[in-house]
Amino acid sequence: AKQELGGEEEDDDEDEADVRRALVIAERTNKELYKRLKTAELQLMRIEEMLSTQYNQEIRNELAQIETDRIQAERLQRAEWEAGQKLLQEQKEQKEKEKKAEEDRRRLSKAQVKKKKRRRSKA
Repeated sequence: AKQELGGEEEDDDEDEADVRRALVIAERTNKELYKRLKTAELQLMRIEEMLSTQYNQEIRNELAQIETDRIQAERLQRAEWEAGQKLLQEQKEQKEKEKKAEEDRRRLSKAQVKKKKRRRSKA
């Protein structure tokens, strides 16, 4: 009976040793998995930061392009306005020239009429 009890105690000791080994292995595995998890979390944070930075850069680039487009549109609008003003000025000057030419023709015509009258009166 003692042998049986001794054998059971040995079996219990072996089972206990197996359980302890299994716990040690599980603990090591748990620690390793925890390290991997923390590493993955850090990588994820870095990726999120990179994406955020890239996204912010894309937004800055888009805003810069919008500003460039706005400046170009302002310049074009200004150039069109100046061209319109120049055209109006040229038309005004042309009308003044035509008016002056018409006045000169009238004066010339009056002067010619007066000359003819003088010639007739002399004759």
